[in-house]
Amino acid sequence: MGEVKTPSLQYGSIGQMSGEFGSSGSAFETQGTQSTPSSGTASRIGEAAKQRLSQEADARKSLVTSQLGEIAGVLDELASSLGNKGVGGSQFASMAASRVRQFSDSIEGRSADELLQTATTRFKESPVPILLGFIALGFVGARLVRT
Repeated sequence: MGEVKTPSLQYGSIGQMSGEFGSSGSAFETQGTQSTPSSGTASRIGEAAKQRLSQEADARKSLVTSQLGEIAGVLDELASSLGNKGVGGSQFASMAASRVRQFSDSIEGRSADELLQTATTRFKESPVPILLGFIALGFVGARLVRT
């Protein structure tokens, strides 16, 4: 009788398989050592995604800062209105407007990568207040959605 040919599989650099028949003793043989994309390819894909995300964040940053400016303006109007009516809380509204402006200026003056680095550092230094802030923001958002 003749020689039995068994399939052997070969993995490409992008994880694609191509099969061919060979004369090996095992049923399936893998040629090459890569069964997943190479680390160089994965690294390039990751860098491209990171760069694209950074560009998107920088593009939307101006929209966010303009909206924060509008919020600060509304808070200033509220502080003025409360002050004219003699109702308490005008100082709180004025202070909130000032903080919103400071936050807007800090966003406007930095790149997306710098903002991410700052946020990561602050979260590592004190995660509890940040998590509590996100929880409070979730409750406020839920209340706004319900009404």
